[in-house]
Amino acid sequence: MPLRLGCFGYVTDLKGIHVAVEAVRRFAGNGLVELLVYGSTDHSPSYARRLRQSAASCPSIRFAGAVPHERVPEMMSTLDAVVVPTLCIETFSFAVHEAFAVGVPVVVSRTPYTETLVRDGVTGLLFRRGDAEDLHAKIRTLKDNPELQDALRKGAPPVSTIEEEIDRVVGVYNAAVGADIQPTR
Repeated sequence: MPLRLGCFGYVTDLKGIHVAVEAVRRFAGNGLVELLVYGSTDHSPSYARRLRQSAASCPSIRFAGAVPHERVPEMMSTLDAVVVPTLCIETFSFAVHEAFAVGVPVVVSRTPYTETLVRDGVTGLLFRRGDAEDLHAKIRTLKDNPELQDALRKGAPPVSTIEEEIDRVVGVYNAAVGADIQPTR
């Protein structure tokens, strides 16, 4: 049975989807790994065209298009791991948090933010940003070690609700300005 991977979000060069495509292509289409790319290609049609051309020789890479936000947890729950190959320095990753929320392991580009969010080998796997060879090695490790997949599922941290995040941010604000503002609900 193939290892089922997914990438979520806008299909643009800064999201690094080409790194995931290249990493999966290195499995030579032998059916060991599948990659589903979920996301709109409207923001960068020329990039999406190049990606499709790069993946054309590998039937295990499919472009599934945009997914309504309410269906993301359902789509993620069908996967063995979510890959977040971002090339840019992001301050938040919806894909990582959503994967954690449904208990799906993550394989994520190493950035200052993701190193605070993902504990390598405990809550997910980190790879060198932009390095398809390193991503390929991490995917191979995940494929060859089902017990690691189980450990990463169990290691996924709890995800705060929006209300909990609002309370946290308001608490930080109140502490910073010496106020006692209460969020309205």
